[in-house]
Amino acid sequence: CKKTHPGRKMWYNSSIFSEYRKGGFGMNMKLRRSIPVVIASTLMIGGCGGGSAKESAAAPAETPAVTETPAATETPAVTETPAVTETPAVTEAPAVPETIPASFDPRPDGVSGIREQQWGTCWDVGGISTLESGLIKAGFEDASVDLSEEDVLWWANTQPDGGWAQMMRNDTGFSAMLTGYVEMVGARAEADIPYLPMPEDETQKYEDMVYGEGNNQRPVNYDTAPVLYEVTDSIYFRDASPEEIKKMILTYGAVVAMYDDNPEKLNEETGAYWYPSVGDLSATNHAVSVVGWDDNYPKENFLEIDGKKPENNGAWLIKNSYGTDYGPLGGYIYISYEDGYLFKLLDEQYMYTCSGIRKPVDQKRYTRSEFSAVSSWTPENDGRAVFANVYEFGAGEKFSEISFVTWAKGGQYEVYYAPMDGEVPKADESSWTKLASGEVEHDGRMTVKADGAVPEGKGALILVLTGDNPCIGTDENLLLLGRPIFNGIITRDVSFSLTDGAFAPAVKTKKMTNSEDTYEEFLNLCIDAYTVPES
Repeated sequence: CKKTHPGRKMWYNSSIFSEYRKGGFGMNMKLRRSIPVVIASTLMIGGCGGGSAKESAAAPAETPAVTETPAATETPAVTETPAVTETPAVTEAPAVPETIPASFDPRPDGVSGIREQQWGTCWDVGGISTLESGLIKAGFEDASVDLSEEDVLWWANTQPDGGWAQMMRNDTGFSAMLTGYVEMVGARAEADIPYLPMPEDETQKYEDMVYGEGNNQRPVNYDTAPVLYEVTDSIYFRDASPEEIKKMILTYGAVVAMYDDNPEKLNEETGAYWYPSVGDLSATNHAVSVVGWDDNYPKENFLEIDGKKPENNGAWLIKNSYGTDYGPLGGYIYISYEDGYLFKLLDEQYMYTCSGIRKPVDQKRYTRSEFSAVSSWTPENDGRAVFANVYEFGAGEKFSEISFVTWAKGGQYEVYYAPMDGEVPKADESSWTKLASGEVEHDGRMTVKADGAVPEGKGALILVLTGDNPCIGTDENLLLLGRPIFNGIITRDVSFSLTDGAFAPAVKTKKMTNSEDTYEEFLNLCIDAYTVPES
């Protein structure tokens, strides 16, 4: 009898879009507060279920349109989050390999163990697996490393004042949920916050699926378990070439990608998978960690699908999340270079890798985006855009690092401190103090060294982006097909852009759900400051 994923009959989720249309996403309709929300973009990463136990670019399109009726939004932002402890600042970027071998297979010592996701948490398990590969590549850990996926779920879905509006473990997920976690929290150990296994009893299974019900309870040590690592830099990408992807794998250990997971397309004898495209990229439904490749992988190993087979040799090595019993390769599969879905995305999606990892640093973090970038914004510009976040800085501090999210790859950045002119930053650039500058080397999060005393009290952190796409990451409210998916923790009049020589609040024009009417919604921007004691 043909082997399929454990639990697949009951727990398989189709693509995120069809799940929304069927109402299968399970959004929490009891909103935490009254807010306007806007259609999601930049975010989707899939979330199919299956399994039985854990162990065994150009910028994404800006949130274009469909939105809800505006309502008052004012929620105090968390502006200071004290960082954890240990080592000194920004890690040096590893050398990018000059030559690419015909094949690369990191097993067994260059990857962590195969996990079994059980619930609809591939976005979480695949992302944490990629971070584990990065830790091994950077020399922090060996193949026994095991980070907590459970901690990610509770951080993303259960914040009291905002966050991702999910109710169940089988809700599909988004790439920004995992990148937000590693960029804003870091990573904790599986031993401290272990993954909740799926019970055998059917009644208990349905009860445990819902956050806060049955055995699915917030970990008692959620706020006290130590953070082991933090991610300072992440590369977001959409249109990378195979050579660029291979270089990322060689440099950072792995990348997160999506494909259309269908058990009937897997050759159970060889572990080879391919699915020729049918032109509907919304069918992508499963996030995985891509850890290697083989340019000479035999095309004969793949099944004939719809009368087709790959025309050429070559395949990517995929670390899946269905346990070691999945397929003949101990949980791994090979996906053809000619697969119709892997590395091919809708406008709303992006792939990523963790490009800067370190042990926690003892410094204070000022942020207006607790969940990192959930979307993006490009104001009207002539190739130069100026953004600002206002903070109330403490006494006796100096800047140590600046961190921001942008899709301005290939452009230039400059970071300044600016004094205030009443309640807005001073627009006179001669009054600004430069803290850092350089090239935007990749889309995603960048953390750069900074130096300079911090005047006590209210002041502004200025980010200047120049280039073809001076686009910045945002914290805002998001809606997808009429349902809220992210409730932003938005504070008004603390994030700004420079327009016509004056700073104005950062706002995005959005369209109402059932009409052509528009309204403006306040945004918070992803420009963070790290400080240390001045002495």
